[in-house]
Amino acid sequence: MTILKTLSYAATAGLLTASAAMAAPIVYEGSIAPGTTVSGTVDGSVCGICGEGTPGTLDFWSFSGTAGDSITITGTRVDVNFDHSFGLYFGTTSADESLTAGHAFYGSDFDTMSFLAFADDQISHAGPFGDPLLSGFSLAQTGIYTIVVGAASGQTAPNSAYQLTLEGNTPAAVPLPAGLALLLGGLGGLGMLRRKKSAAV
Repeated sequence: MTILKTLSYAATAGLLTASAAMAAPIVYEGSIAPGTTVSGTVDGSVCGICGEGTPGTLDFWSFSGTAGDSITITGTRVDVNFDHSFGLYFGTTSADESLTAGHAFYGSDFDTMSFLAFADDQISHAGPFGDPLLSGFSLAQTGIYTIVVGAASGQTAPNSAYQLTLEGNTPAAVPLPAGLALLLGGLGGLGMLRRKKSAAV
């Protein structure tokens, strides 16, 4: 009985450890500034958008946008056989990446992100299928957006490389903290008072 209990506890501990390893929070590759190109790699041997839920098959990039911006996002494969796609969301996430694959690329929200658009095969390419392009997409809200990149077919190498270019977004103005705004206002008032005193003398 004791041996069975020990084996049962060991198996449970192993499962908990495995699930904890799968439950790694999403880490963003970085942010994309207007008019810049970034590079990344994902596991192209697994279809990251087909629902396997395998960590490492998706890359997450963020950018700041202003309501009314008309943006263009271009995905370019570096490896000729890498067929990739991307989804655009409003918001960011730090959820378990193993839950994200296949969730929102076809029209549903995920976690704290709202699904906006999906791009795949818009640009002709010599390799399989095409490269993704989202052109002239109008941003409805001011805030932080997320681009999620994944392999679309799962037929290429584990470290499949791509580039992502973003154009047309205006980074949202960052408001001054209330304390700093009050301090600057007070300093401005003191400056005006000093000028008045100087003029009176």
